[in-house]
Amino acid sequence: MLVTVSKVLDPNTLGVVRQALVSMKFVDGRLSAGKVARRVKKNQEVASNTPGLDQLNNLVKHPM
Repeated sequence: MLVTVSKVLDPNTLGVVRQALVSMKFVDGRLSAGKVARRVKKNQEVASNTPGLDQLNNLVKHPM
């Protein structure tokens, strides 16, 4: 189930996030899944060792 939360980030911050994501490396989401979830997980996610990922996570988590 997906839950959408509107207007968490202001337009400027959202622009920064989108621009940062353009240059980040994405990998198969199954790499971070457990054994059972690996069979059904079908997504892409930023590689955990990507430079700048921690800062981006903090930027997104801060308003919450």
